Amino acid sequence: MLRNDEGKRAIWLEHLLWCLPVLAWLTFICHMPLWIYVLTMVVPGNGILLIRSFAEHRARPGVLERTAIVEGSWLLGPLFLFNNLHAMHHEEPAMPWYEYNARYRLIRPRLVAENAGLVYSTYFDVARRFLFARTMCCATRRAGCRAPLRPAARSRRPSPPGPRPVAARTAQRLPP
Repeated sequence: MLRNDEGKRAIWLEHLLWCLPVLAWLTFICHMPLWIYVLTMVVPGNGILLIRSFAEHRARPGVLERTAIVEGSWLLGPLFLFNNLHAMHHEEPAMPWYEYNARYRLIRPRLVAENAGLVYSTYFDVARRFLFARTMCCATRRAGCRAPLRPAARSRRPSPPGPRPVAARTAQRLPP
């Protein structure tokens, strides 16, 4: 913003100017303290937006493989104007949002093939896969290391002596 890359300063200035009527309305009409607005509207809204942003983009060399599809999004889909069909959005960005579902059904096989199968059933599927999953350690990646990322090591308790049942052996294996 300080270097004014591609007119970003003007964009931020316009955004801040449009925030003034909202803040005035909240303060003088609604009599809502700003901290309540930030905690109940801004923070949760930004969190929901970041869920979408995280789910629909990934680092891949191929441009078409970078965008995901979240298919069964009956709650957040309309909220995001059906940008959950993100590969569809990148396919035809000028298409009105209310035409996404019909068009997506027509070209779904091609879009799924082009984005290398990055399809989630719902945003709950995204949460299930990433929210409570073991994380990849990126500290070495930031330091310039080019070694492949591997799942973070899991702490293991020492096993009691003697053979273990098959179920116990398979439960401790890391997924591929």
